[in-house]
Amino acid sequence: MVETKDWLLRYGIILGKRHSLKERTKFLQSAQREFAAMGYSVDTTASEVHLFKNEKRKFYNLYAGDLNDADIVYTTYYDTPVKSYGLYQPSAFQMKNNSSVLRLNLLFLLIATISFGSISYFLLFPQIQVNGWFSFWTLLTALLMFLFYYLISYLRSGIPNRVNMIRNTSSILTLFNLANTLPKQKRKKVAFAFVDGGTYSDYGVQMLKAYFKNPKTKIVFLDGVGNRGTLQWFTDKKIAVNSGEIHALPSSLQRLGDILLTSGEYDGVSVNLNQADTKKDIELDEQQIALVTKELKQLII
Repeated sequence: MVETKDWLLRYGIILGKRHSLKERTKFLQSAQREFAAMGYSVDTTASEVHLFKNEKRKFYNLYAGDLNDADIVYTTYYDTPVKSYGLYQPSAFQMKNNSSVLRLNLLFLLIATISFGSISYFLLFPQIQVNGWFSFWTLLTALLMFLFYYLISYLRSGIPNRVNMIRNTSSILTLFNLANTLPKQKRKKVAFAFVDGGTYSDYGVQMLKAYFKNPKTKIVFLDGVGNRGTLQWFTDKKIAVNSGEIHALPSSLQRLGDILLTSGEYDGVSVNLNQADTKKDIELDEQQIALVTKELKQLII
């Protein structure tokens, strides 16, 4: 499993944080090279969406293989979440920001704004009045203003989580492993998609569905498959798998695909990713990735 170890280092550590546009772009460039080296054709799509009244967000999806000729598309999201501060337990297929985290992040921004305003008013501006505009204090004020606005723009949607092995590097590595180990005769009818924004919206999945034209193509959506526990399948289709529990696909999740897969314990409502965003989320079990890869191959006719 040399490839898995290399991918774990590259996508679990070096490119383990994929929150900002720059971080996500670096990941896509690397993923594009991975699939191209395996012999798959690669394409990307972009879209700009108004998330809030005055804020736009660019979404980028990556596709590998011929989606229009594929019978099945294996999909997962590649962006990484913001810190939860232990305020809630992440669950699989949860595509919205937690309100408590949003309020806490707003409080951080408010404190930062008040602190910067106070420093400027009581320290920096008086020094500029004494020493004049062409002084060290003017330069320092300009530098601090630049750093402040950069910090606000970077953190306005939340403080990015640094370690994201479970959510969702585990699913990314599984799809790389699946793509790399598929026999050539089966690759013609299989495609892969890495969608954007999956930690807080389903817009990346909507972009995927708008990309290919074959309504019979099945979408298999993965989330947190490296989490400890039993494999949990959600589908209304008949599937032949050797590991895990199979449940009916809830109507609220049908927008994500035809077959959904995660790992953990199902309580009848959701599957908690109890390792995500915790101190335990620092490593992945390569045997788990191998197991999930083997089970996903069972879905290919």
